Amino acid sequence: MGTDNLVETQGLVKTQWLVETQWLEQHLDDPELRIFDCTVKRWIDEDGVFCVERGDAEYEKGHIPGAAHLDLVQDLSDPESALRFALPTAERFAAAVSRQGVSNDSRVVLYGTREIHY
Repeated sequence: MGTDNLVETQGLVKTQWLVETQWLEQHLDDPELRIFDCTVKRWIDEDGVFCVERGDAEYEKGHIPGAAHLDLVQDLSDPESALRFALPTAERFAAAVSRQGVSNDSRVVLYGTREIHY
């Protein structure tokens, strides 16, 4: 099933919000572009406990040129929610990305090197 079918039948993918790697490569020098690695490691341990680890170590191993790291757990999730990875409030999200230099004029690309979370 192609991406277009997902959009049409399930509404899972909003292709207007996605960029291709070629586009990203062509725009790496754009001053308005901010790129963030949001990788987080998730696994279930031998006792069946769901574990989460920040992605800083993976970011340090390598990332897209010019990318900064945003922690999915700390920066991009709601700490007040009983659910992991719940979307933060607009104010919390705005504070996290503005600390990283994002403004109303910015174009933002978020990516992860593991499974998709949002």
